[in-house]
Amino acid sequence: MKVGKMRRHWLFGLAGFMVFAAMLWVSPASWGQFPGGGGGGFGGGGGGGAGGGGGFGGGGGGFGGGGRGGGGYGGPSRPSPGYQPSRPSPGYQPSRPSPGYQPSRPSPGYQPPRPGAPNYSPGNPYGSGPQPGGGNSPAYPGAPQPWSPSPSVSGPTFHNPLSIRQTPSNSHWNGIRPTTIPTPQLPQAPNPWGGTNTRAMVQQQGADQVRSLIQQSTQQDKSLTNLYSAVQSLQHVPGSQSLQQQLRTQAMTAARGQIQQGAGEPLPYLTVAAFSLESGNAAEFQTAATDFVNKFPQNPHAQYFAGVKEMQAGNWSEAEASLRKAMDLGLKDDSIAALLKTAIDNQRWIWQYANITVYVLLFWLLGLGLLNLVGSYLSRSTLRIINQKGADSVSEHATLTAMYRYLINIAGIYYYISLPMLLLLSLAIMLSFSYAVLMLPVLNLWLVGLALVVGAASVLATISGIRAVFVREKFSDDIRKLSREEAPQFWSLLDDVAEKVGTRTVDEIWISPGTEFAVTELGSFRQRLQDRGQRVLLLGTALLQDFRLMPLKSILAHEYAHFLHRDTAGGDVALRVQQAMQEFADAIIARGQIRWYDLAVHFLKFYHRLFQRFTLGASRLQEVLADRVAVKLYGASAFSEALRHTIRRSLEFNLCINRVVPQMAFEKATIQSFVELPTQLELSDQTAIDGALDDIWKRATTEEETHPSPRDRVRLARDLGVDFPIQSNLAWNAFGEASDKVRRDMKQLLDKHLQPGVQELRVVKQQIVRAWRRHANQRDAEDMFTLANVLVDHGAYSEAETYLNQLLYIESDLAVVRHLRAIIRARTGRIDEAIEDMQKVLKFADQQRHREAPEIALDLLRMLVQAKRWKHAASLIERVTELRGPDRLLAYACAARVGIALDDSEMAGEYLERIRAGWPESEALKILEEAYQLNETPGIELWEESTEPS
Repeated sequence: MKVGKMRRHWLFGLAGFMVFAAMLWVSPASWGQFPGGGGGGFGGGGGGGAGGGGGFGGGGGGFGGGGRGGGGYGGPSRPSPGYQPSRPSPGYQPSRPSPGYQPSRPSPGYQPPRPGAPNYSPGNPYGSGPQPGGGNSPAYPGAPQPWSPSPSVSGPTFHNPLSIRQTPSNSHWNGIRPTTIPTPQLPQAPNPWGGTNTRAMVQQQGADQVRSLIQQSTQQDKSLTNLYSAVQSLQHVPGSQSLQQQLRTQAMTAARGQIQQGAGEPLPYLTVAAFSLESGNAAEFQTAATDFVNKFPQNPHAQYFAGVKEMQAGNWSEAEASLRKAMDLGLKDDSIAALLKTAIDNQRWIWQYANITVYVLLFWLLGLGLLNLVGSYLSRSTLRIINQKGADSVSEHATLTAMYRYLINIAGIYYYISLPMLLLLSLAIMLSFSYAVLMLPVLNLWLVGLALVVGAASVLATISGIRAVFVREKFSDDIRKLSREEAPQFWSLLDDVAEKVGTRTVDEIWISPGTEFAVTELGSFRQRLQDRGQRVLLLGTALLQDFRLMPLKSILAHEYAHFLHRDTAGGDVALRVQQAMQEFADAIIARGQIRWYDLAVHFLKFYHRLFQRFTLGASRLQEVLADRVAVKLYGASAFSEALRHTIRRSLEFNLCINRVVPQMAFEKATIQSFVELPTQLELSDQTAIDGALDDIWKRATTEEETHPSPRDRVRLARDLGVDFPIQSNLAWNAFGEASDKVRRDMKQLLDKHLQPGVQELRVVKQQIVRAWRRHANQRDAEDMFTLANVLVDHGAYSEAETYLNQLLYIESDLAVVRHLRAIIRARTGRIDEAIEDMQKVLKFADQQRHREAPEIALDLLRMLVQAKRWKHAASLIERVTELRGPDRLLAYACAARVGIALDDSEMAGEYLERIRAGWPESEALKILEEAYQLNETPGIELWEESTEPS
């Protein structure tokens, strides 16, 4: 095999292995979330997008301001909406056509018929009468066809580099595999001894007798036709090799003589071409084939031998044309289809494109691997600097920052380049698989169809990804501008902070009812690079409740530091890549089920992970540098308080929104005041939020986060050794007279933003009810309970209780049903009925020694506290104080609340101390301590018409 061909096979094998390995590495079992919007608030860890530097107030629940958010190299993190209902999961161009007739390739040892003579035969002493199937030659109407079917004649060897059943060539003619000469379609000659063919004659009379008859015939008739037919016939007579060679020599001599005399019929040329091809006389075959086709261009055999000659010379396109013309002229033989296919496969333009495709794919995969390695190195370097060397050393890594900036843009551009490459790879795999199916011994149209369908799925998905590149995200309507004339005091505050940071102030303030805090820069790429872009601050006003002024200034200094460091100046490519990947993911989800063989899915998962390594590492570095500016100006305490406040308010706001939406959908409730939403939370919710905040606060920084963890950020802030006392002024005071109008406007914007979620919940509920009614005759207890749970989750309490009552009417001992009904009754204000149900549930759990009895006791304890049955509640305290996690915090809070109500200072003090030891920053602790000091009921009632699911 030639070196070039060996290289070609090696390249195909390597490319296939790399694709297969990549698909295994990103197995569908590990398919997680698609690229999300980016997370980044000041407080928010969690998955980010292309940006980094931007938001101070992440951690969930962003509101509005989609599009170009704040400052990473890639622009801002995309704020997520406060309430976002979950989305329900859910012309191919072929290669050059093969001949119309496509037979399977013959197995080794198979010998197809050998051709007869295509010219006029005056009579043959070996045949008697016509045979069925005889006809007329297109070139010689009425000519009798030789009587003998012919064995095969060895021919040249053709190399098919894509053949999956290829055997090494032993021919010295260009490595072309053996082929056969087709049988001409001519009339049959008479056979004087009555045999229908040579095989039958051998069986009837014996080989010696037949050989003797043939020899006698050739002695009597030495015409070329007779000699050629005799050579063919002897193929079927055992022990006739020497006689056959002798007659072949005589036939060749006769044919050469006729050619020299200017023969006017095809047989001499056919004889020389066929026998020289068989004997391996390349020079004579080339001459004979050329003369044959020049003399008789309309003869199918002439075109056939011309095609064979061109294949030997490597002229694949000319060979294809000659073979097709032979078929058009009426030549029918199995070998033509195989030769024609080989001629098409070996044409240079095919392999040129195939080689180019393989090289391009290899370089593309190599580029992906290189980006992956560089991204991992930079991300780990940033983590190592943050964890080991501290904030001061981070500021010295200007080279690392510059590397991030350039490489993120390179990775973004590489994404755009990868989309057409992915389309090319999808087409290549589809066509390769289809070709492999066509090479099977038996042509299976179902397999061909499967190959096309599977490949088309990836192609269509890739096209949707390319289309997503041209989608531009619009800014949210759930924001409004705050003018300088409307709130001059707040604008003056921003101007003062900008002056301290050493950068120019923002040009616009956008306010929303959510919890975002981010900056961005608008304008052309050139304007932003020259620091002439329009600076925008996005402020979620839900953060402002109970927010002190100095921590607010610390946040503003952090955001202005992003402008100072030019984090918002570049990265437009990276931001668009992030948005394009999100649109790509949405398109894949919209198509329905995600299949393991979909290349687009695997590519998107891989590239999203790769892109995250660049953007998230850069974002963490930017955040640490911005934190340093804020801490040096306003101190570590203000910075720490701002960080904790933004995370808590995001958690509270999201929890409240997810409760208000079902109330608006099914109970016609309205939002009383968007800024007071978190104060409407019950104590159990506050303890749950305290537990979640504690988990967020203590976790370590990972590579999957836009920001360093709060623990690491506070540690780095303390290491700077800068701190100032915090004044008690509140942030809302900075709005002056505009505060009331801003609150009213934000309430309207929030209500407008929630309406789509409200409508969706109503539609879902209607669909559930309709589906249930369609299957009313199939009701059973499990189905009814499942439906009730779904209705509770969607806030449809009255309908859910109806189904639960039906179940309890059938069987009153269903504890799990009674438990759910108790929760519904507590949420709808029927606390005494809820306690009655819960007492029965706890009694059943105790009898069965159920492992969830402590959790059930805690639910009953909350209800008793809400009903102010203090003594009964006190009897349950010992059963619940050994619970773990947020449940333990809630149990301690309830115990402290009971102690305060019973004026039991020992009990109250004990459990307050336990809360103080485990959750020193807990909001529940502050509430209970205030009540303990005042010796009165806390300002937050337990179980106050909550819509929290069980």
